[in-house]
Amino acid sequence: WQPKHSYTLLGEEDVEGETAYLVEAGPAGPEEPGLIYGKAWVRKRDFAIVKIEWDQRSLGNYLMILATAKAIGRQVEPQVSVVGYYGVEKNGIRFPDRLVIHEDYRSTKGIHRYSEATVRYEDYRFFIVETEVRY
Repeated sequence: WQPKHSYTLLGEEDVEGETAYLVEAGPAGPEEPGLIYGKAWVRKRDFAIVKIEWDQRSLGNYLMILATAKAIGRQVEPQVSVVGYYGVEKNGIRFPDRLVIHEDYRSTKGIHRYSEATVRYEDYRFFIVETEVRY
């Protein structure tokens, strides 16, 4: 999928006490099913991805989100935020420690929070799998 994206360095931001590059990954051409894009925060000191925010338009259920906005009222704009934080590291591989989802709808009357969820990943259990090949 990497060649199907274009990348833009937007600057630097602090993420949980660490300086990170903010990189936007967008479609390099026409959008296609399965192409997910958004923003990534890449830790400056070792280039590890520490945070990802997916663009709401690339979510698989975006048409349902638009339908909900239309049902709420005229000129209602969806603002869905799906952000993953990658705070667990084992053997150089990063794993998520939480996923935060906000489903908001903006209108001339303000912002309506439709749903909010935080998923926490805890108690990772790492183990070694050994195999033996016999001929």
